[in-house]
Amino acid sequence: MLGLRTLLGIGVLVTSHCARRGRALAHRGSCPVTSGSGASGRFSSSSMEAAKPIRYLGQEEAQKIDEELFTEYRFSVDQLMELAGLSCATAVAKAYPVSSLPKSRPSVLVVCGPGNNGGDGLVCARHLKLFGYEPTIVYPKRPSKPLFENLTVQCEKMDILFLPEMPAEADLIDEAYNLVIDAIFGFSFKGAVREPFGSILGTLKKVTVPIASIDIPSGQSRAVCPSVCLSV
Repeated sequence: MLGLRTLLGIGVLVTSHCARRGRALAHRGSCPVTSGSGASGRFSSSSMEAAKPIRYLGQEEAQKIDEELFTEYRFSVDQLMELAGLSCATAVAKAYPVSSLPKSRPSVLVVCGPGNNGGDGLVCARHLKLFGYEPTIVYPKRPSKPLFENLTVQCEKMDILFLPEMPAEADLIDEAYNLVIDAIFGFSFKGAVREPFGSILGTLKKVTVPIASIDIPSGQSRAVCPSVCLSV
């Protein structure tokens, strides 16, 4: 089992690696995460020499790490969510600095699911706003739990816009945003994808702007193909 300090640093390490991989594969039209080569992907010889070996976690091991943080280290859900969201926002800022964005407005679309992955996305959006980005949130299924309600209020108090629904056309997303944060489903997701998330994933698979997925690409067999993996 990994140590706590290793766990808290893993997000930036994996993200920086995937960002390089995403840029390298974008020209070939390959998906860096869901391609047939598996989680490790394909790399050019130069990027392999420059990158340090990265250890990827499977679903079962990631769940055990969560359990260890809750039981042995006595972290609460909201503490881990805050750390995860901050780590993801920091990784996005390193992979896609505001100064490098192609549009005049540093606009980012954050798509949140109904569980903890969506909570990570809300925290990520809040920190992105502090980092100088202009996040907009799509949050179609909001849990009636104080933790998620509080996270929503915090974003609203920071004047972060919530869209009533997902833009129906991928072209609209490409025109309005520099980047999409996929915070829909995390590593613990199982079962069929229900609406409206089936349609949302269908739209995200058509966008051409970069997608940064928190934990893993959402959707299993219907997964989006992210440019960056934010694994924390």
